[in-house]
This record gives sequence, C-alpha cells and structure tokens, in this order.
Amino acid sequence: MARTPWGEPDLNGIWQVGYVFTPLERPKELAAKAFLTDDEVTALERDHAQKFGGDGAGGRARAKRGTDDDVAGAYNQAFSKGGAHEKVIRTKRTSLIVDPPDGRIPPLTAEGETRAAALRRNAPNEFGPGGIADHPEQRRNDRCMGTTLPFIQGVSSGARRIVQSPGSVAIFMEDGHVGGAYRVIPVGKQPHLPSELRQYL
Repeated sequence: MARTPWGEPDLNGIWQVGYVFTPLERPKELAAKAFLTDDEVTALERDHAQKFGGDGAGGRARAKRGTDDDVAGAYNQAFSKGGAHEKVIRTKRTSLIVDPPDGRIPPLTAEGETRAAALRRNAPNEFGPGGIADHPEQRRNDRCMGTTLPFIQGVSSGARRIVQSPGSVAIFMEDGHVGGAYRVIPVGKQPHLPSELRQYL
C-alpha cells in the first residue's frame, strides 16, 4: 500500500461510490447466505448491465430529449450511483455489512427511537413539516447542510474526497443539490472532547 511522506497509509484522492451494486443490508431472501458463488455473481452482473445500461439517471434509459423527465434525469452515469459499470463487490458478499453476521442494521434501542423522533421533529427542511426551526438560518437543508457523515444511503452523485495531513484526515462527500458533508478526524492520541461540549452535527 502506498504511504504518505510521514508513513501512514495514503488514502488521499477522490473516491466514487458507483463501483458496486452490492446492497448495504443483506436481502431477506438471502438471510443465511453470506457469500455468492461465481455463477451467481456472473448472472447478477449480467442482469444488472442489461437493466441499467442506459444513459439516463442511474443507468436507466434516457427520456425523450427536451421533456421534463429528461431534464429531471440530468445526473447520468457519469455522476450518479447506478449503471452498467457497477459490479458485485470483490469479496462476493451478499451485503456491505459484515457484522452483525446476518448482514443487517440492528434495530434502534428504545433510547435511539426517542432521539430519532426528536431529531425528525426539531430538524425540519424543505422535505418535511415545520417545527422549532422557523427561518432558513435554522434549517440545515436550506443552507445545503442537510448531509452528515457517516452517510450510508443512496446519493445523487456520491463523490468522496479524502485529504490527509500529519495528525488528521479530512473527508468531504458531495450529495448533489442537497449539498455535502465534511468531517475532520484527528489521528493520534488527542483527548476526547469534554462530555458537556456538544457538536453541531
């Protein structure tokens, strides 16, 4: 593996999400199957290429030029997740999640459900109802700040840029018209923030 001048693994670069179509969670019909066979991989990739070989958004067939549907699908394969170029992940796993062993996201705890409900109630945006935020300065999506890391759902563009320096790694993720997200991660033995100090995102 390439290394930085100061000896750490070199992750610098722009990383695109649209390389694999392996799902984040294992499909329920494959509950007891962690890996695919070579024949299954070949069949899945062939079917995927046939279904998503167009030049429209996500590899679908492009709509008639000049129509609303054509403009709405302006993010073609060069920008969007989806397309004939995607493959099954090289490990042949049936999901990107490897732990828990069932390949699925565990359900939220009771406390997690409460916190998620409060977040939905108190963080309105152009896609949902109003709440305590009653002007654009308090609405993250109105300020193109609607995406946070880690971000594991589908995206309209999905490019990630990683920049390293001695002592830190910065990650930026583009999410089309919604905006982007970035995070600077200290690398080393820096102390944690005090428990009473809350971060914005």
